[in-house]
Amino acid sequence: MSDLYKRVKNLEERVSKNEEGSFNTGNNSQVRGMIALIFTICYVGLLIITFFGTLIYNILASKYFEGLEQLTLKDTILLISGTLSGMYGLVLGYYFKSSN
Repeated sequence: MSDLYKRVKNLEERVSKNEEGSFNTGNNSQVRGMIALIFTICYVGLLIITFFGTLIYNILASKYFEGLEQLTLKDTILLISGTLSGMYGLVLGYYFKSSN
């Protein structure tokens, strides 16, 4: 029972040190940066996939399926970026909020 009491006291001391803010300040900005980096990579990757996917679709549609309409690259990119740019702005705003 004495060993359990020592562990609880040790844990209480570590928690009280973390409540003073020595632990949370640096870790929070790292998490914000990681979220922004991951979202940026995914956003740009999705735009690149959309670009090549539209080209491949148009080639296949014109070659094998004559009844399908071809997609315009401009409309496809505008659709994807218009849908995701709001979330992208939110994530970047959350990241740059930490620099103040």
